[in-house]
Amino acid sequence: MPSLNDAPLFAMLTEVDRRAHVSTALFNRGAANTVLSTTQFFGDELDELNGRGRRTGETAAAYMTAQYGANVVITHTEDDRLMLTATVGTIAVAARADNAVFGFSTAGHAAAVNILAPDQWQRGNVFNAQMSLTHNVLGVREYPGVPYAVHSIPYLFRERGVIGDLDDNHATDCIEDLDQVLNGNEVAWGISADGCVWSAYDPLTHADITWAAPGDDVSDYLGFSRSGIAPEAPVNILPGAGAVTAIRVLTATFQCAGVLTPTRQWVDLTNRSLATSQGLMLTNGAVASSRVATHRAWQLRYFVDGPADERDQSAQFINQWLPYCTPGERMTIYQQWVEPRRAITNRASGREILTNDPEYTTLYTPERDGRQGRLLLYRDPSDAQDTTLTWGSRIMRRAEQMMLVLEGKW
Repeated sequence: MPSLNDAPLFAMLTEVDRRAHVSTALFNRGAANTVLSTTQFFGDELDELNGRGRRTGETAAAYMTAQYGANVVITHTEDDRLMLTATVGTIAVAARADNAVFGFSTAGHAAAVNILAPDQWQRGNVFNAQMSLTHNVLGVREYPGVPYAVHSIPYLFRERGVIGDLDDNHATDCIEDLDQVLNGNEVAWGISADGCVWSAYDPLTHADITWAAPGDDVSDYLGFSRSGIAPEAPVNILPGAGAVTAIRVLTATFQCAGVLTPTRQWVDLTNRSLATSQGLMLTNGAVASSRVATHRAWQLRYFVDGPADERDQSAQFINQWLPYCTPGERMTIYQQWVEPRRAITNRASGREILTNDPEYTTLYTPERDGRQGRLLLYRDPSDAQDTTLTWGSRIMRRAEQMMLVLEGKW
């Protein structure tokens, strides 16, 4: 199924180096400090914040079990749509605006054994969206039925430490899990569409954050002002309807370091093949090659937003992004921010189908033949060391940049 967004905005995230801050106290919620793990490197900030998944008990399946036991199950199809299945009786979806977040009709759905969402789930952060379900035996329930927030819908089907795929690497050392161990499960961490870190929590069970001084460098990196002229104030978000209580969200004032979210789509992202080899003409007229390797590469041309644009990112780019992504370092391009899944081409996904793996999973998406998901890359070691923002006119609106990036083994 094609994406509903024909011109998705992209994001570039750098690797996170925490060598100087292992075991550092970061914050507390009125009790013991949440202390960073001993992990020194994370693939990007989402790995550090939430480990690309949910804790046991905080998944779509767990929420449904809490409401209906084994009588109703929720799954997702290979084209990014949700499915409700009543194993006993029937299930109905009431009319509600929040239904659209999950891909269901805002007009609701009549009682049936199976209800397949007509649309894909919406991309992006989800804060407390709730559906009203009716089981013909067990009655009306809110779903998920608890205050919650999630970076994106696929996370609800990724149980950290259980799913065990290539992205399940930080089940117990991400900030979200460290927070949950001390303070309870009803807390989540993520990054907004404009690159700001947020922490969401149930205010009935969780106190507000108090930042710990030893972690000031890390909270600065995450974009929080902490105190002073304009400290962040958490905001309560209620669902569009229903009786579920509010989720409280604390959002950083500034963009997270190592995160760049331009307000325009890139100019182009072009496939390239780079060879490491040398050819030689022999005396008998033959040609010999000393091919060592070939590498898949991408040439990215994009704009950095300037002071006269919608959101000035020139200082973010020069001061808070480039220093963390010098030539040769790891980086991630999210071709549709905030879609968290890895990109895979239809040719590659076709091979997976032959081995009975689904085309769309919570790890991969072949959307637009590999041009919708995230790319795991290295900045080319030969890329320019010197970067200058050159504005096209006296009005400093945007500056075009070009970067060569390589696919490689992380």
